[in-house]
Amino acid sequence: MATHNVLQLKMVTLDDIPAITDLWYAAFTDPGMRAMLPDTPGNEANRGDFLNKPFQRYITVVDPGATDARGRPRIVASAKWNLSMPEGRGRRRGAGSMLVKWGCDLADEDGVGLYLDASKDGAFLYKRVGFVDEIEAHAGEVASMARKKRD
Repeated sequence: MATHNVLQLKMVTLDDIPAITDLWYAAFTDPGMRAMLPDTPGNEANRGDFLNKPFQRYITVVDPGATDARGRPRIVASAKWNLSMPEGRGRRRGAGSMLVKWGCDLADEDGVGLYLDASKDGAFLYKRVGFVDEIEAHAGEVASMARKKRD
């Protein structure tokens, strides 16, 4: 039986931006998600957002037991709140749940609700923490998920 290293949640640094951009392309292969966001920002746009939009939060989940081409812990999931992007090696290991918990905790601290678009395949992750698919009746591939403000 394979053993898995414990994943770690961390805030993004500028050095992480190229890996996050690559992860976006690897994570969003679903035609519905690609149609919704066809022109993802490249490294420079992500770098600009990271530096100039303090209201946006960038977080990652890394696997300290695996390294990338530069010898750094491999990023297995990332979120730019409002997008979370678990990569294949982070799926079914809790990486997505770590990102969602972080965002829900922040929303609870700020006293606000949450809205996100998810793939239908990924909607279960958000339903577990109180999100509901607001447009479930539509047969589309994108789930419009909302979570009410917590008291």
